[in-house]
Amino acid sequence: MPTYTQPLKPLGGHLKIVEIFETVQGEGKYAGVPSMFLRTGACNLECAGCDTKWDRWSEMPYAEAAAIVLDHKSSHLVLTGGEPTLWQPQLGEFLEVLDTASESQPANFHTVTVESNGAVPIRAGAFLNRVDLWSFSPKVGTLGREEYFHWEVVLENLRLTEGQNQLKYVLDPNVPEDVDRVFKFHEQAQIFVPDEFVYFQPYDTETLVNILHAPGLDDITSYLRRLTALTKLVAERSEQRFRVLPQLHKLLSYR
Repeated sequence: MPTYTQPLKPLGGHLKIVEIFETVQGEGKYAGVPSMFLRTGACNLECAGCDTKWDRWSEMPYAEAAAIVLDHKSSHLVLTGGEPTLWQPQLGEFLEVLDTASESQPANFHTVTVESNGAVPIRAGAFLNRVDLWSFSPKVGTLGREEYFHWEVVLENLRLTEGQNQLKYVLDPNVPEDVDRVFKFHEQAQIFVPDEFVYFQPYDTETLVNILHAPGLDDITSYLRRLTALTKLVAERSEQRFRVLPQLHKLLSYR
């Protein structure tokens, strides 16, 4: 599977799209908000335990993608992946098309969130200027490999998006070295993100997949135990500064 480290070349009015769907945002400051998700293809990482499909896509014209988004009532658009920041020029152009198409439907003006691992440099331009919220989820040991951390790139992206970002750390409470690594990194990151926009989330992909496809009491109980353990750990390490949240959409058996 190919991996990438820089934004890719424009496609001439098309996006590589895996899927577009309506659901409930399950993470961060907009948790619980009905949202349209546009999932782009390709990723710069190959993380262990990745729970999304991003390596099969179709090329879709901007206008067609905008029409699908506008055909739904959700006014919150989430650009996710894969890794959407690989497609910054294209997504900037797409959002211009979407905004133009929305002019005749003022109620459909969209708040735009980008979900990113933070390991691709964010470029100045129309895309950066149009996005309302940058949601960064840096990868740590249980989710990737040592060479995937890219802390310097993540820090620069946080600096560039200061005032419009949030941080989500996905951690296994049973892997203390990952917990130590994240808190050490956050000593540098904290100057760019207010405490109220820093979220911790338990890592337990297998249980979450079971909940999503065939929810059972044992799976939910297992996940809640990890959530409880992480909540206690973060409270102890951070003097109760940060929030620990589940993936709400998966507990609700949503996509």
